[in-house]
Amino acid sequence: QDRSRWLIYCINDGNRLYLGATRYIWQTPLQREDRIFEVYPRNDNLMNVPAYTWAGLMDPFLLEDIDADGRLELMVRAIDGYSANPRGLMAFDFDSGALKWFVQTPTCFRNLIFDDFDNDGFKEFIAGTISLNNTELSFTGMDDKNTYIAVIDRFGKIVLTEQYMAGLSEIYLQSRDFDQDGRKEIFAVLLKRGSDTSSNGLMRLSFDGKRLIREQELNLPVNLESLDYPEFMFRLDSSSAHHILINNRAKGLQLYDETLNLVQTGIMGVNTLFAVDDFRQDGSSELLVRDNEDQLLLLDKSLSPIASLIN
Repeated sequence: QDRSRWLIYCINDGNRLYLGATRYIWQTPLQREDRIFEVYPRNDNLMNVPAYTWAGLMDPFLLEDIDADGRLELMVRAIDGYSANPRGLMAFDFDSGALKWFVQTPTCFRNLIFDDFDNDGFKEFIAGTISLNNTELSFTGMDDKNTYIAVIDRFGKIVLTEQYMAGLSEIYLQSRDFDQDGRKEIFAVLLKRGSDTSSNGLMRLSFDGKRLIREQELNLPVNLESLDYPEFMFRLDSSSAHHILINNRAKGLQLYDETLNLVQTGIMGVNTLFAVDDFRQDGSSELLVRDNEDQLLLLDKSLSPIASLIN
């Protein structure tokens, strides 16, 4: 609430997950403030297998008073691999450190967006999942064999879940009021892992409080790969337009506009996006990426390299 910058971290000691937050108050003398949150104990069916290293993680992504009670909540993605615990969405009281609620799921959330999508005056979470297919568990309307979009209210209640892809796949979400009608649209990138590319594509959706409405879809039956970056929509110049960045293995990086039309194809062989910013201070954004030769490249807004560095 005071716009302070906090360093928030998670520690896994093999048996418990510890979540903490630290900030420094830059004055004389220097002051440090720490917050310690409720510990999450390991609880899965592989606890007695010494050869397995537990990979549980709590990934903080939002600090906000989500339920208008006057107290900040720290929102955390719970992520785990083969042992599948914990997975889901956690809400911690930022002042007391107590776990307020935990939406436990059999699958991991790839990312979550939080806004008032149905214009009822209250925000909700909308999440896309990633299927890893390493558990037979199925509950809360989801499993780990397919991918879903879920809507969760500000109190941790699942409003709806809807399957969008079958098999090993992942869904990235981002939101923006692109048509300036006062309601945020939901943009989705659907990525299928493996040889079956039939369900890859882009989608624009809306939420009316009861259901997700598919406003526009573009099927891209090509091999799309993740760039390991949480966002995919970027404003690349001084205009208000945003573009969707995808990684097409056959054709290279591509930009689509908000009506899902292809506007630019660029360099091939990129596997990671690190940052998008106006590095040259010229009013246009550049992309810092890594290619398959382990080079660092700086790309201009047309996705052409303007500088490189051997890593």
